[in-house]
Amino acid sequence: MIALVIVSHSRQLAEGLKRLAGSMCRESVPILAAGGMDEPDDPLGTDALRIQQAILEALDAEDPPEAVLLFADLGSARLNAEMAIDLLDEDQRGRVHFCEAPLVEGVLAAAVQSAAGASLEAVTTEARNAYRPPGAANGEMARGSSHGSQAVVREYMVANPLGLHARPAAMLVTALNRHRSDVRIRNASRDSGFVDGKSINQVVTLEILQGERMCVSAEGPDADAVQSAVAELVAEGLGEGTPGTAVPAGSSGPEVRPEPVESGPRLTGIPVAPGLAVGEALRFRTQLPPAETHRVADPESEIRRLDSALERVGRTLDRLASDSRASAGEGAARMFEAQRLHLEDPAILDAVRRLILERAVDADSAWSETVDAMAERYRRLRDPLLRARGEDLIDVGERVRLALAGAESGPPSPERPAILCLDRLRPSDIPALDPNKVLGLCVQTGSRTSHAGILAGGLGIPVVFGLGAGLGKVADGREILVDGDSGAVDLAPDAETIAAARERRTFRLERAAQAAAIRHRPAVTRDGQRRCVAANMQGLQDLDAILDSGAEEVGLFRTEFLFMNRAEPPDEAEQFALYRQAVERLDGRSLTIRTLDVGADKPVPYLGRPAETNPSLGWRGLRYCLDSPDLFQTQLRAVLRASALGPVRLMFPMVSTLDEMLAARKALDAARRGLDEAGIAYDPKLPVGLMIEVPSAVEIAEHLARHADFFSIGTNDLTQYLLACDRDNPRVQHLLDPLHPAVLRAIDRTVGAARRAGIRVAVCGGMAGDPRALPVLIGLGVEELSLSPSRIPELKLDLAQFDTGRCENLAQGLLSLATSAEVRKEIEAFLAARS
Repeated sequence: MIALVIVSHSRQLAEGLKRLAGSMCRESVPILAAGGMDEPDDPLGTDALRIQQAILEALDAEDPPEAVLLFADLGSARLNAEMAIDLLDEDQRGRVHFCEAPLVEGVLAAAVQSAAGASLEAVTTEARNAYRPPGAANGEMARGSSHGSQAVVREYMVANPLGLHARPAAMLVTALNRHRSDVRIRNASRDSGFVDGKSINQVVTLEILQGERMCVSAEGPDADAVQSAVAELVAEGLGEGTPGTAVPAGSSGPEVRPEPVESGPRLTGIPVAPGLAVGEALRFRTQLPPAETHRVADPESEIRRLDSALERVGRTLDRLASDSRASAGEGAARMFEAQRLHLEDPAILDAVRRLILERAVDADSAWSETVDAMAERYRRLRDPLLRARGEDLIDVGERVRLALAGAESGPPSPERPAILCLDRLRPSDIPALDPNKVLGLCVQTGSRTSHAGILAGGLGIPVVFGLGAGLGKVADGREILVDGDSGAVDLAPDAETIAAARERRTFRLERAAQAAAIRHRPAVTRDGQRRCVAANMQGLQDLDAILDSGAEEVGLFRTEFLFMNRAEPPDEAEQFALYRQAVERLDGRSLTIRTLDVGADKPVPYLGRPAETNPSLGWRGLRYCLDSPDLFQTQLRAVLRASALGPVRLMFPMVSTLDEMLAARKALDAARRGLDEAGIAYDPKLPVGLMIEVPSAVEIAEHLARHADFFSIGTNDLTQYLLACDRDNPRVQHLLDPLHPAVLRAIDRTVGAARRAGIRVAVCGGMAGDPRALPVLIGLGVEELSLSPSRIPELKLDLAQFDTGRCENLAQGLLSLATSAEVRKEIEAFLAARS
């Protein structure tokens, strides 16, 4: 096997790439990260000694590799890598090689080939051929022809939600490399040519999407075995999906919406962020004019000018990542770190420098030509998420052009409050926008799934994308009205419309201020009845928002997110450290930890789960944990250990039988005995509960309550199972109503069983955050509501408006109704009477 060493100026980039490459390989490949420096004030850079240590660690492994390949991001990284090689002993140097390849794509390609047991030459060749831009080889990647009549040819439907992207393609290529037959693959749905099935780069560039057919042709001594292996992998969902799995929201295809229309003085687009704004329009064009080609006398000087511009833009992106991490969180920072990869892409940089030298042209035109060609590849992709990522490349491209011209980037900051009207909004424009000056954003193009859409949604102002060319005709200073709820922009609102909009906006702002003022107070009804308002949590990154929201505790910690996007499960020490941090940060607030809940909607490739015909009804939740005792015991021990440090509750997901609950409690007892034997402390009175998510649990709630300290109703799944509606299937969304009488009766029965047993009932599904459902849940006797932190302040404000007795009367009346429409009509009448 070939070991890989990643040399990068950024430690985070090297570590992240290491994890990504590792997650693509079913076989363990030695990958080491040697990024950054140990200077607190200047951590960016490379250190030859650190690189040497990584090389020695690889060479001195218990199972030493055949060779070590080094990959580097920038020129100085290569110099330090070569210096590190020079520091080795002579016999060690012969086993270490530097690989000229694009960093990200090269490492991923090399990791897959190494996992397949390929030779040093094969690994190096695949890495060097990674991610070539248009024009690198006759304008397109060379396509192979089909095999002869002796080949075994079969077609398969790819069911993975995001198609045959890097990780499932890596699994497929790794398997094919174990066979001696020649294997070729094509996208049968689009009638593409065949490519080498043992090349990760060629397979990925087929762009086989969900529901498309993959044709596999194998010719050689084990061709039948090749097809058997492919059939098994596809049946397993290529390590992450399953046939028939619904496409997750946001990645199912092009965004469905009417074409923007101008009806009189009105434009309609895509609502990105809610709210209302009235103000003067301020137009700004972000798109630069096409670059004009100029001959230069000194190409080397142009390359130096380009390098200087790249360095300035790199510093800007680093600052944007740092600022975004502090203001908007890790997710926003990673968007700018991803832009850094475009800026440092060797395929682009080498092509630009080659154009400058060979044609003696200016840096601006060479850069524009190369970036435009790569951006066009993104535009041709059919997957909307991948197309949206092309905006990052365009953003970086224009930043470099502006830096070459010595100009500033981004829209102007208004001198007085205004609504910005833009032809296009780039991710890097957003951190500089002042929400106190920018009342709203209107943009001609864009989508919700773009990085710009995601970032703009966090500004707290109304944002509408996709308004079309009509927006470009709006005159500066014209008063317009932006409705971020509907996606409408009124270009000539009359006085009455403006007054009504300002009244609605004032009401919203006042209400938000009132909610913020009382968010840390207890949640109390109008007649003085307390309710516990808790927060749902996915990871430590949520804790700041949870603590600021006024949540009294964490009612649901979804631990499955700790197991995703990695190559192996977290061990006991890692889980305990994370739970410990959460307990300490919560400072006395209770933490309800739900055990691992993986299933159809949360695939974890390394767990090797098989394909299932009906995954929502299959091997998931507690069922899976009981069948995976080592995995289960590791988590139970970590939770028990955390319980010694503060208030912790343990909750089991998707309990459908009493036997499952008893088996889970038995597993917990075994974990306790193990800790007792090791002398490790835990809370012997740890409260243990379960989620009511399936109809059978409702029917036997009285029996389950005897073995539980609390219930938590997961209304999303409970609604799905009661109404037989896949909650990820858009065709049945109109039936998926948590206010259906069947769901309300199930909640009522569950609360009744819990009351008779003397235990508490919570609701932690989406229904907990629905303001229309609030009086119903109060009336049904739900004692705890666990929801998104952002909704908690207003829920407390809403709660104070309701009288418990009236809510109980409402709820009892709803239980006798037959349809969701009748239920909603009664709720609307109740709310209207209250106001």
